[in-house]
Amino acid sequence: TVCSTEPERLELTASGGSDSSVITAEELPAGRFANAEEAIRRLRPTWLIRLGGIFVEGHETSLETLRLEPVAAIAEIRRLRCEQAMARYPVSCVSNHYLEITRKR
Repeated sequence: TVCSTEPERLELTASGGSDSSVITAEELPAGRFANAEEAIRRLRPTWLIRLGGIFVEGHETSLETLRLEPVAAIAEIRRLRCEQAMARYPVSCVSNHYLEITRKR
């Protein structure tokens, strides 16, 4: 039983001990989620709180776009800390974190 309300701790436990900053393709089996937004909401709900931005294949996009992103095409969804996002993309630290989606090749 998890008594802590700390998001990272809950995410780590909820994902079976895997890296709490990444949702892998293995966590996205066919038919389980309608789209990327649903997958994130169900697997890592705290990721959508105070979200600074979303990047799909290096292009900034919106939360609405996640509803169109099929999970079958996703290799991984990564939560980036503000500093990590600034190192990769032209963003300023306006929020705690950003999301980065990489598609399967």
